[in-house]
Amino acid sequence: MLFQKLPVISSMSERIFDSIWATKDHSQNYCELIHVRKGSFTHLSNAGRFKAEADDCIITPSQTMHRDIFDPIVGLEVFIIFFSWSLEIEYLQCVNNANINQISADTKIAVDRIFDEMRLDPGGHETDKLVASSRLFTILMLFYRDIFQSQNPDSTDESINRSQWLVNEAKKYLEKHYQQPVKLEDVAENLQVSPFYLSRIFSRESNFSLFEYLNGVRMRKARELLHEGRHIVADVAHLTGFEESNYFSKVYKRYYGHSPSQSRFN
Repeated sequence: MLFQKLPVISSMSERIFDSIWATKDHSQNYCELIHVRKGSFTHLSNAGRFKAEADDCIITPSQTMHRDIFDPIVGLEVFIIFFSWSLEIEYLQCVNNANINQISADTKIAVDRIFDEMRLDPGGHETDKLVASSRLFTILMLFYRDIFQSQNPDSTDESINRSQWLVNEAKKYLEKHYQQPVKLEDVAENLQVSPFYLSRIFSRESNFSLFEYLNGVRMRKARELLHEGRHIVADVAHLTGFEESNYFSKVYKRYYGHSPSQSRFN
């Protein structure tokens, strides 16, 4: 199935959900894509009940009655996009709330990165709108590719399998050594390929760089440690490969939208 038309964004914004949406069924004339920033909620519609936590997504077809149930005391912060798309029906036959959050870790990191780009981009001009639509299209296609490949494991040829093997091995290396200073040359030497080749293949297959993936691994490990509450921020920084806690705090806030100390006490 080919998707060759861009979606058209009606609006997008970062918002704190009003508790009214937890008690009132509602619908939109647009397709709705939610990326959870903080908190969790249960999406209820005629398609079923679906739980979404931080970094998860929920997609709602246009003109679909639904309710978003969450704890108003804890709160719910999301980035939400309303858009129209002539290919909505065909797309949602493959991608839906039953599988949208079952994507691989690398796809989730790529999606998170693009959402951050959209959230921080002020927009306003016609070219900005086109960039936003292109980013949304990329997110939708990342979901589609991941889910399609999981449903059709024999759809790749030998060369693609070789590239994917290389990327997977590089990821395993990063996940094992994220606490240490990691250089591109170290990973390439371990895999017996050139640094340039590894960097090119990794970026092509993953839609983000090797070090963006490493940063994602470190951020997720850091959040886990902070939520445990047993370590101070400086210790978490060192445990996740950062030499300077101030730099760690800047990276963490840029990645999650709030400081490490806020994660530690939530």
